[in-house]
Amino acid sequence: MTTTQRVLARHLTARGQFDLAPVIAFLRADKPDEALEVLDTLMRKKLDVGVTRKREGFAVHTDWFHSLMPEDQRRYVWFLQTLANVRERLFEFTDEHDRRQSIEKSIDDLKDAVRDDVPWVESMMRGDEDAFKNGPYTIVLSPYVSRDAAEDCIKVLDAATAKVDSKFPQVTYGKVIVRRDPKPSGTYDKPGGGNIAGSYVAAGDYIILSLYATPTRDSVMTLIHELGHRYHTRFLDHEKRKQFIELYEVGEVKKEIFTPAEREKAADEMIALWKQHQQENYPDADEYRSPRTGTWSELWPRDEYKAKVLPLYRRFLEGDNSVEKALHKAYGVTDFPGNIVRTIGNPEPQYASSYGATSWEENFAECFLYHCIGKALPAALQSFMASL
Repeated sequence: MTTTQRVLARHLTARGQFDLAPVIAFLRADKPDEALEVLDTLMRKKLDVGVTRKREGFAVHTDWFHSLMPEDQRRYVWFLQTLANVRERLFEFTDEHDRRQSIEKSIDDLKDAVRDDVPWVESMMRGDEDAFKNGPYTIVLSPYVSRDAAEDCIKVLDAATAKVDSKFPQVTYGKVIVRRDPKPSGTYDKPGGGNIAGSYVAAGDYIILSLYATPTRDSVMTLIHELGHRYHTRFLDHEKRKQFIELYEVGEVKKEIFTPAEREKAADEMIALWKQHQQENYPDADEYRSPRTGTWSELWPRDEYKAKVLPLYRRFLEGDNSVEKALHKAYGVTDFPGNIVRTIGNPEPQYASSYGATSWEENFAECFLYHCIGKALPAALQSFMASL
């Protein structure tokens, strides 16, 4: 094991600690590559901050970041920016003078961070050792939240779970971070702000639960809605997702599938009927058309029929038998070897609520909520939710 590996092993196992001392030590020993390796690993493993072997930027994946108050979030990002500036200086140097200046500046910045920010960061950090079990969940209390203070909002979580478990037990699991601020910033926050009982963070697959959530508000419904977001993010398969998005964007689309053989038969039956029309004999169409041919006729797109079939039909009706084969092929689309799908009716987009109309994801979460609490949905949506 190398010196760098030993340093990392020791500091990655330290509880609630983000220690920059080894980074500074490597810089003082004029080993910027080792310093950079330790800094990158500490950021990724201890803070869950995305960094790569590139100079530009970082990505905050830290789950407890979302539980912080806005002013604390800003301070944390500022701290990470300090580390990002150090990383950028350590990637390359133009000359020896630049090397010394970059290392010295980085040491100064890290010493300031150790004095001013690291103790605060350690006080904000949350891990498994800071959590407790509650049913299928692991509850993590954010800074400034006591277990007593969280009692009511955990009751909300329990009540929501009781309603969801009978239909979708696969979504009731995992980490729940309890925060003080009544406006958690999650993946699916409602537009326009307002007090929010909770939110689902899809990137980390956990729930943010706010102290605003109490049994006396509509908080139970909010939590069920958020668990609906977990379902469509983690459990809704591709085909079902496509089906639901179609309901949201278009509505209930009923489809008929016509095989080549069915279309060939339909064309034969219609040619036989139209030959009677040539003789000015207009029998009941059902004498010549099967129900399936009648459906094919009814579902012909009007504009396409006018353009491709009607001109040939008129010529045939006037006695021009030279167009019979072309009319047969046009009406039955017999030159196409595969199945043809025709849609029925004039569908309209299906929404569970006005809020569901804002996006298909919100519409699904609203449908999930209504289905779990037994509230009526439009028939197509009700049928879809029952199929899951």
